[in-house]
Amino acid sequence: MAKAKDGAVLQRVFINKTVADGSQPPAGSYCLPGLLLCGLLLGSLVLPWLALLALPLTFGSPRWALVFLLAFGWSYQEVQQRLVQRLPLAQNQQLRLLEGHVLARTESERSQRLLLQLSPEFDNHAPQLRRIRVSYYGARQLQVGDRMLAEVKLRAPRNLANGLAFDYEVWLLARGIDAGGYVRAIRSLDRPGLPRRESWRQQWLQQVPVELRPWLIGLVFADSQALAAPWWRQGQRTGTVHLFVVSGLHLALVAALGWGVSLLLARLLAAVRRPAQQRRLSMFVPKLLLPTVLMLAVVAFYLWLSMGGIAVWRAWLMMALASVWWLSQRRWQPLQLLLWVAVVLLLDNPLAHQLAGFAMSLLVVLGLVLVFWGRHTTRWSWFWLPSWAAWWMLLPLLMLWLQPLGIWQWLANLLAVPLVSLSLLPGLLLRALLAALAWDGALVWWLDAALLFVVDGLRQWLNWVVSHSDASWARLPMVFYSLWWGWGWLLWRGLSPKLAIGGTAVLLLLLAWPSRPTAQLRFLDVGQGLSMVAVAEQALVYDLGARWSPRFNMGEAVVVPTLRDLSVTQLSTLVVSHSDNDHAGGLTGLLHWYQPQVLWGGQPERHEVPMRDCHAWTQTELAHDLQVSPWYLVNDNLRYRFFPIAAAWRDNDNNHSCVMQLRWFEHTILLPGDIEYSVEQQLVAQYGEQLRADWLVVGHHGSRGSTSKAWLNAVQPRFAVISAGWQNRFGHPHDEVLSRLSSQGVMVWRTDQQGGLAVSPSGEHHGLRMTPLSLWQNR
Repeated sequence: MAKAKDGAVLQRVFINKTVADGSQPPAGSYCLPGLLLCGLLLGSLVLPWLALLALPLTFGSPRWALVFLLAFGWSYQEVQQRLVQRLPLAQNQQLRLLEGHVLARTESERSQRLLLQLSPEFDNHAPQLRRIRVSYYGARQLQVGDRMLAEVKLRAPRNLANGLAFDYEVWLLARGIDAGGYVRAIRSLDRPGLPRRESWRQQWLQQVPVELRPWLIGLVFADSQALAAPWWRQGQRTGTVHLFVVSGLHLALVAALGWGVSLLLARLLAAVRRPAQQRRLSMFVPKLLLPTVLMLAVVAFYLWLSMGGIAVWRAWLMMALASVWWLSQRRWQPLQLLLWVAVVLLLDNPLAHQLAGFAMSLLVVLGLVLVFWGRHTTRWSWFWLPSWAAWWMLLPLLMLWLQPLGIWQWLANLLAVPLVSLSLLPGLLLRALLAALAWDGALVWWLDAALLFVVDGLRQWLNWVVSHSDASWARLPMVFYSLWWGWGWLLWRGLSPKLAIGGTAVLLLLLAWPSRPTAQLRFLDVGQGLSMVAVAEQALVYDLGARWSPRFNMGEAVVVPTLRDLSVTQLSTLVVSHSDNDHAGGLTGLLHWYQPQVLWGGQPERHEVPMRDCHAWTQTELAHDLQVSPWYLVNDNLRYRFFPIAAAWRDNDNNHSCVMQLRWFEHTILLPGDIEYSVEQQLVAQYGEQLRADWLVVGHHGSRGSTSKAWLNAVQPRFAVISAGWQNRFGHPHDEVLSRLSSQGVMVWRTDQQGGLAVSPSGEHHGLRMTPLSLWQNR
């Protein structure tokens, strides 16, 4: 009987048939938002011919065709306008005098990060930029609301091309940011005062203990930069990062508070009215209209105060549309409501589907609808089932984004989800309310102490999980995602306890089963820097790119996701050629995720972690006594050796570089770091033909002072990789170096122009620039 009832519920939810009593909406009630959604999604691809291919979706109806074309045209025009207004690559590093006001500000180690809304009437250049994201390195302390006239060195949006999930260009485009850069000089600064929202937030924060302020700013005021970088790393490592951002759960708690207050207010108003007045009022105004409007007003105020992201907007739209449906006394169809929410979000921002919050928030709501709609649940299940339904829906999506997922991440969520959802978040919202009311006393003191206790408990729990887990994750085929969601569907329909437990255990074992690493050699695009990954069952990494801020470094942003993409669970060898930031800056970021079994360095004394010196296996000071190191065997298809540099020749940081020769399957790769002419000559004289290699990573990013003719004659490479930043200020690679490579008949791959490079054991190679999103790439 239960299964039959569940089947009837599914039929009512998903099968659109008109019935005489009006309990089901007509088919058009689903067709209209469905066609609008298709039109908006296809229009954002800015490919006009897609409109003709999709017209059969309208079933030959002129009205539906008009609806579809209107949605398609709106989305196409909006995205095309953003593409036109974005700073093109040809105008990169252009200097402009711009006027604008500060929309948002964050502070880093050496600079202030600003989001500026520009005044279009002041800028007479083409294209006219609307919003830019810049850094300011000056001494002035800026604040939100400041209006400035400044010289800005602009940088055109351009993505690092490594074939990874995150696309920086589309991320900027979806947020309406037309360019980056930095402020060279501020000509004039007008400070009209903080906007009301910022003023209130700062006043409230002054009443909160310093230890709680980052949590209040992050989880209540939706400023994701407030929490320190270690918390974000812990969240990513344990799969709990979703708990550190404002989501629909926050609005649900605020809505519950607003609903309770509004019901109390409505009862008070009813108590002071005469019965006759109350009856006349009820004839024209629905009984719950006032509480509903007040609840939506409270939630809207919080949304304005927090400047929440797409998940919060989605939650507010769901509440608003559900309230309209409810007050109109129509039968509430959650999936129909979800379609309309997606339509409204895309009407506001046609590229919202490229933001992580879009898919995540809609999937979570879909999971909640499938679990709760039409089913009888206990009160206690509302405390734990929503969080687990959300986790079940999001897991395949997080795996596609190369987030570490496994048994330990599941275990971390087991306690962290109720701890944050049921104690920390409600307590922070209550603390914000008390701060707004300027409430002080014993109650506030006890609340602060309780919140700090919860934060400490959360930290200890996540630390324990991190200490027992690794950075591994299961690289499973696409069919696993269908199995995961399909099994959730079957559990929802109702299975016997033995079958439910057994099937879930099998899926979790698949998730925990270690994947076999993909054998591949990758030269990564890390901007002005260097990084190479070689995988043959075990993995070796040479250099890690730069560190740009406490929150962003190439080791964590590029190297770690690449290792995950290749299903690497354990790093065998790490070589840090020397201590310059563009080679060693990502070291700390990588060590948060992987602990290499062997760690080499050209300047080990410059690092806080112990390293073996790639020059010190022989202690001779005489160049003519130097010998190449023995081969270090990682496995049969991966081995390496070093060419030591005499101490007398190591006269600067660049000449301390580890010169490594790598044997990967049948390929030989030579990586000289940043060595200069003088060291090249010494190595050629000392080692001669031993330097030969199929692949050469060009020294010092192709600078004029490296890659001499004698060096190329000794190495005799067939392929050369130049790792440099696009339009970098050093002018790398130099024309003379390119000319020498050309005269030797060497095939050249440049990461600044072509992106990262992937090589297979058979020698086939391909670029890592993501072609599926090329339609939004800057040109």
